[in-house]
Amino acid sequence: LLEGLVFAARIGADLARSLPPQGEPADQDRTVVLLDPSTRQDLTRAMTDGAGVLRTAQSLAGTAKALAELENRTSSAPSPAAWEATGLHAVAAALVAAAARREETRGTHWREDFPDVSDAWRGHLVTALQGTSFRPVPA
Repeated sequence: LLEGLVFAARIGADLARSLPPQGEPADQDRTVVLLDPSTRQDLTRAMTDGAGVLRTAQSLAGTAKALAELENRTSSAPSPAAWEATGLHAVAAALVAAAARREETRGTHWREDFPDVSDAWRGHLVTALQGTSFRPVPA
């Protein structure tokens, strides 16, 4: 146990010597808008109701609308809870966008309006801030 403390300190010191010099912080070219922490409960409810295991195009569209409405509830003060709510919202929006795009049932997420598995959807949905794309997996 003591060896771990001794070697950890030595490794940390060695790594610190090999780091490049610290540069200037990057410029912030945009303002970060954080959601009010109170949105978290509504976000959870919207995701549970419309984007859970059983889904339809209608339920996913309703969830997307609810998530969009939450974007108006911003926080004036940054806090860990505001950052968490904002991060959860981003993940929820990406999940809903990908789920709405996939028109089939795969795994445990059941599209009631598309109950069958389709080999055409055998692939990866990639969701980014710019949108969602589909990359097929070779058979």
